[in-house]
Amino acid sequence: MEKTIPKRKRRSFMKTNHRGIRHFIAAAFMVIMFSMQGLASDAYDMLIGEVSSRHSIDPLLIKALIRKESKFDPNAVGRHGEIGLMQLKLGAVQDWANANGLQIPSREELFLPATNIEIGVWYLAQALSSWKEYRQRHVLALCQYNAGRSKTKEWLPSRKNGEVEIKQDGTRTYVSDILDCYSQYKEAGARVRSETASLETALTPADARTKEGEEPIIPSA
Repeated sequence: MEKTIPKRKRRSFMKTNHRGIRHFIAAAFMVIMFSMQGLASDAYDMLIGEVSSRHSIDPLLIKALIRKESKFDPNAVGRHGEIGLMQLKLGAVQDWANANGLQIPSREELFLPATNIEIGVWYLAQALSSWKEYRQRHVLALCQYNAGRSKTKEWLPSRKNGEVEIKQDGTRTYVSDILDCYSQYKEAGARVRSETASLETALTPADARTKEGEEPIIPSA
């Protein structure tokens, strides 16, 4: 003889199973997505994700930028004295301190990944916000990060939906490299999402996959 699970218990049963499976899938997805294809170190993924989330920026864009700026070396120093993972310039640090009513961190503090990423992501977020009316705001924000705001203004398109014409070879290559890497990260993430969706389906108990209104059937004891 077969018996059905009452609707109230069925909902609880399905939620319990789905919750555990979805948490497992989500954790696996984050680990795999950030470490696929050997594109970069995953040492700072948690930090990048947390800071990017607070500033409403895709963490994959930040990771692509860091890869270009420092190749994930927290001790990197640029030709003009840029500091750390995100190659901070002192002007950007000053802007961050003024905007947040804080003292300028010491040079040693600026090399700390948490401080460095916080300031770098904040600066890029401000740039993205300032160019939000432009279709290619990401291009403009990256131009500003590399060449400064004054130079970026010289490259503004005549129409806000127009193409940005970067007239400086170094910045043009810089932006292109970051966007190419960003695209690779997103493609890798899309593949993982597809694979994890299949895995979730495979791991979800058949009872939990019954159609709405159907009663799961279980054998009697």
